[in-house]
Amino acid sequence: MKSIVFVLSLFTGTVLATGGGRDEICQAERDLWANIANGYGLCCQESPDDRSWGDRVQSAHVRNERLRWLISVARMPGMEKQIGIEKGESLRAFYDLLHGRLVEAIGPTGNKPGNSIANTFAILEPTDLISVALSAVLTDTNPAKAQPMLVNGDLYSSESAGVAIEAQTLMSVDGSAPSASILPVINTVADQYQFDSTGSLSVLTGPYEWTLGVAKGRLTVTELLSGDLSKLVPTDMVLTLQGDGITATLTLDETCPYNELVLDVNGGGYLGMAVSLSSESDALARVSQLGSFWMVLPVSQDAAGGLVFDTAGWSIGTEIFPIQPATMAIVMGETGASNDLPNGRDESCADADGNDIRDGADEILNLYDNLSDCD
Repeated sequence: MKSIVFVLSLFTGTVLATGGGRDEICQAERDLWANIANGYGLCCQESPDDRSWGDRVQSAHVRNERLRWLISVARMPGMEKQIGIEKGESLRAFYDLLHGRLVEAIGPTGNKPGNSIANTFAILEPTDLISVALSAVLTDTNPAKAQPMLVNGDLYSSESAGVAIEAQTLMSVDGSAPSASILPVINTVADQYQFDSTGSLSVLTGPYEWTLGVAKGRLTVTELLSGDLSKLVPTDMVLTLQGDGITATLTLDETCPYNELVLDVNGGGYLGMAVSLSSESDALARVSQLGSFWMVLPVSQDAAGGLVFDTAGWSIGTEIFPIQPATMAIVMGETGASNDLPNGRDESCADADGNDIRDGADEILNLYDNLSDCD
C-alpha cells in the first residue's frame, strides 16, 4: 500500500476544512481506511459463523461504498454543484456517516483506562509531538450522592453503565450480556477543581508549533464506593483553550465507562477520559465531527490536593491520544501485500502477516488504494 504517513494535527489545516482540498480529501480517505480495518475486525469478533459474518461484511461493504462515493464527489471539481449541494457538504456528510456507530469512536477493546482503550481514528500521529502543562486547583470538596452499578465485578457510574454493558456484550464470545446490578444510593464526595489560567497545551508537527493557553475550565471527580471497591471517576469537565487564532473546548463524555482518575500512593498516575471537541475553527472541523475520543493525561497531586497534568516536555502524540493497532498500521502504511482473496470467515479474519489488520480487510484496502491518487 502506498505510504500514508503524513502530518495530521488537531491544530493544522490538514484536518477537514470546508473547502474540500486535496489534503482534506486524502485525510478523509485515510479515516475511511482506518474505519474499514477496525470495522472488519469488529465483524470478525461479533460473528462466530460464516453466515452471520458474511451478512455483516456485506452490510459494511454497502456503507463503505457510500463513503467512497462521498469522497469521489468531493474530489471531482464541480460535482457538488452539479448534484445540488453546497461546496464542502460532501465531506461533512462523509464524517456524519463515518461516525454513525457508537463503539467506533472509542475502541471497545479492553477495560483498563489508559491501557488498551484507544481511538479508531488518529487524533495525533506518532510523528506529532504534544506538550501538556496544565494544573487544576482544588476549590471545593462537597458531599454528593451517587448510584453506581456493578458490571462484571467492576464499578461504573449510572451514566456509563449502559455503555459498559453494551461493550462487554459485544466483546463476549457468545454475545451474552454481563452480570449487572444496580447498587444502593451512596453518600460520597465530589472534588471540584478549576484549571489555572497559566496552563498551556502545545503541538509540534513538522516545522510548525502551536500553543493554546487556558481560557477557562473546570473538573469534578467523584468517588464511587461499594464494599472493598472504589474508583475515582471524572463526572464533569469542560476546558476551553485559546491561541494562534484558535478557540477549542474539550468536554467530558460522561457515558464512557472507562473514564477514571488513577492515583498511586505517591500521588502520581493518570487521568483517562473520553472527550469531545467543539470549535468554530476550520482547522478543527474534522476532529469536531469525530464525536468522543480517548485521551490520557499524566497526573500528579500537589500538597494542596490540586492536580498537575504535565508531560515534562514533548510527548509522542499517540501517547496522549492512543490509537487502535489497526489504525496504527494504516497510519504507518503497513497494510498487507495483495494475495488471493481469502475464502470464508476463518481465512478472512486471520492476520497472516501480523500487521494487526485482518487479511480480508487488507485485500479491500489494497483494492481501494489502487484506485486512489493520494500519496
